[in-house]
Amino acid sequence: MKITVKNKALYDMLEGIVGGKTTQGVFDIPDNPFAYRVKRTKDRIVSAIKLAEKTRNVPEESIEMCDLFDKERAELAKSLSKKDEKGNPVIDKNGYVIEDKELWIKLFEELKVKHHAAFEVIENTNKRFFNELEKEIELEIFHITEEQIPNKITGRQIDGIDFMIEKSQDSTQVSTDFKKKMTLV
Repeated sequence: MKITVKNKALYDMLEGIVGGKTTQGVFDIPDNPFAYRVKRTKDRIVSAIKLAEKTRNVPEESIEMCDLFDKERAELAKSLSKKDEKGNPVIDKNGYVIEDKELWIKLFEELKVKHHAAFEVIENTNKRFFNELEKEIELEIFHITEEQIPNKITGRQIDGIDFMIEKSQDSTQVSTDFKKKMTLV
């Protein structure tokens, strides 16, 4: 079954299958027909993500100058970061915790001027990648019928793979077999 999705939705779809921060995932449910369809769909999603992420790569001829800019940026951030009681830089989920943000902005602007060509390449690469995430693609997935949904699956897990579930003609009508199956759980 083909579906049309934006590239950025692929990441949520993959998380619905393998699990992540907000979902448990269904990848390890040992139900053969179900597991086969989930595995094959996961592989197609991963391939589509890899294709989209190719736009994230800096051009080969610009790698060295971009690496130098990034190295100096990291050194600057480290030097301006808060330090813990042992004198080590404080790092949170976003990176170094900058103590003097105004000084950081001033010195980072100077660094961008010094490495203007590298900064421009990085900015263009990021724009290209974010534009790629907004593009719609057709993705061939292996659908799952209501009857193929395993007994030991939660509503949250079903929600994560909803894009794979083939809806009945009347999506408000759940099949009798499915109702019986779910009451046995």
